[in-house]
This record gives sequence, structure tokens and C-alpha cells, in this order.
Amino acid sequence: MRYRILTATVVAGALAALVLSAVRAPKPLVTAEFQPEYSDWHAWRVFIDATGEATQDSVSENPKAGEKPVWAFHKTVHLPRPKVSELLATISAVRFCELQPSYSATYEVRPNEYRVVTDQNTLILDVNASTCVRRVSIYGPHYVAGLLEPDADVDYPVHPNRDEARRFLVVWAKLLQLVPSPNPDETPDVYMPHDLGPGR
Repeated sequence: MRYRILTATVVAGALAALVLSAVRAPKPLVTAEFQPEYSDWHAWRVFIDATGEATQDSVSENPKAGEKPVWAFHKTVHLPRPKVSELLATISAVRFCELQPSYSATYEVRPNEYRVVTDQNTLILDVNASTCVRRVSIYGPHYVAGLLEPDADVDYPVHPNRDEARRFLVVWAKLLQLVPSPNPDETPDVYMPHDLGPGR
């Protein structure tokens, strides 16, 4: 009988701990993750909560294919409330919640003919706001958004998801303005050249 009572107590305590944990650690408002592939840039991720606390993790060495990153460096900054509002306004302005869950640089250029792109970086944005809950990833963002110079000897049509990718990158660039990448050369303008914009 004592064993049963003790077990029930332990179970009840464990459940209470889980509930408290869920209350104390709500899902971040915005999560961003940079996953490089054959790149000199290092992997990183950022969690931004509703209070403006932004936690950034990064690696000292990129993981091998199929392995999870080892987050060796950690940094926390606090974003003023107006900055968080700017980020949310940007998410709303580009209609982020209307984007597809994923995009790829490989696409069909003509019937049964594909432009295959490999060894590209992946960008992930996960939004958990009251007006928008959406996770979107882009493999090879520069190809999808058409930010690279076209090949002189190949006439590829525009990627069918170009404008959607540019909308995604508007948010990505805004996030990098607020929480700079640990990669010095990975600046907002890398993703949003001045002569290009969403829908152009």
C-alpha cells in the first residue's frame, strides 16, 4: 500500500513539474536557424521570445552530413519592445503565414527537365505569434529568390517561387539587423541586394 501511495505521489509530482516547465518555457516567438552545407560560414540559431530576449547559439565547427550541430558558443541580447514590434510588423507585411512550409532551389524549367542545385545552405524561420504560426525552410535561398547572376550560356526561366522566397528573405534580413549573424560576412544585404526586392 505504501508503495502505491509513493508511486502516485511521484507521478503527481512529475506531472506538476512538467506543467510548471511548460509555463516557464513557452515556445519562442521567432526561431531562426542557418544550416550551412559545404560553406565557410558556421551554423547558428536564434530564439527570440515575447519579452525581447534573444538567445543565439553557434558552432566552432560545422557538423558532418547527418550529424547534429554542437552548439559551442552562446550569446544573449535584449531587444527593445519596439524592435520586436518591427520584426512582427515585417512578418505581417510580407504575409509570412501564407508561405509554403518549404522551398527548394531545384525546380522544373521545362516539361520533364529540371534545374538541379546541390550543396546549398538552408534557412529556417519558425514564427509562433498570435496572428501567425508558421515554419518555413528554404534550401538554396539565393537560387530560389533569383539573387545570383544568371548563367550566360543557359536560359533558365525564373524560379516559380522567386517572389515568395524574397518575401521570406525580407524577414530574414530584418532578423539579421536585430541579431547579427556570428559569421561576419553574413550581413542583411547578402540576402536583400539593394536593386532587388519582393515581387520585383
